[in-house]
Amino acid sequence: MDAPKPRGSPDLLRTIQKESAAELSGMYGLTPASLSENSDEDFRTKAITDFYRMHVPHLLADAGFCAALNPLQQFQKEHLHRAERGQGKLSGLVSQCRKDQQEPGELLDGLMRFVPFLAAIAVRRNTGKGGLESLWTVDTGMTWKSLRDFPRRLRRMADEVERLNKSPFFSPERAITAKNPGANFAKIQFTRLPAHLSMYATWIEAWASKLPAYMGNRGPRGFGQFVYSLSLLVSILTGRFHDEEVSTLLNAADLALNPASLKSDPRFHPQTLADIRSRLKRKAPRT
Repeated sequence: MDAPKPRGSPDLLRTIQKESAAELSGMYGLTPASLSENSDEDFRTKAITDFYRMHVPHLLADAGFCAALNPLQQFQKEHLHRAERGQGKLSGLVSQCRKDQQEPGELLDGLMRFVPFLAAIAVRRNTGKGGLESLWTVDTGMTWKSLRDFPRRLRRMADEVERLNKSPFFSPERAITAKNPGANFAKIQFTRLPAHLSMYATWIEAWASKLPAYMGNRGPRGFGQFVYSLSLLVSILTGRFHDEEVSTLLNAADLALNPASLKSDPRFHPQTLADIRSRLKRKAPRT
């Protein structure tokens, strides 16, 4: 079904520029699909998948990161072997997997695949309030700052196009003289272009203002929560936190994903991980 025609004024551009984001959504059906009731999880899943595809293959192709990952994979295998002999915290899991006719090694290997993903998130540079802007701008070719400025540039372009359309030599009504369906279609679309640009600018502006809150960016400052999650996952897979090896892994990921990082000045140290666990454990709500 076609979208309803805009109400109000003969000057469509001026009308749209005055509409609020809420009115625009109602008038044109332009509420982002990801804000509908049934698509919240689909949107988050796609955002996470895009981030994974953008960064994890790069990590797994990096020799330094793979060298840092190898000890943790070896610790995981040793932990599994102990569990198969009835030793360690995973022994109960191994017993349950055998009852369910499942292979415990495949389960742990699947969990190990989350390690590069958590490392990639943990080392992303904080580029502003919240720090997840690089995730929100995946595949746009823009920074978060330039994307927030994009509606202003679109509106400026809409004004320029409208002036062209009203000029003596570039007015579609005067300059397009052919009498055929293609020429008529072009005349209509060129005349409507300023309004379309302005409408798109309003939609981008509204969605960009909602995205940080919608994505639930209320975690601890920076990426401590992801370092914390990575540390806990390693302890489950290997039986110990292995802070030395995990900090080495994080520094390797930092070097691979952030060209400005210096090998001589690592961001992560074993004590960093211990401090983050202690801090977030104290902040965890008590039940």
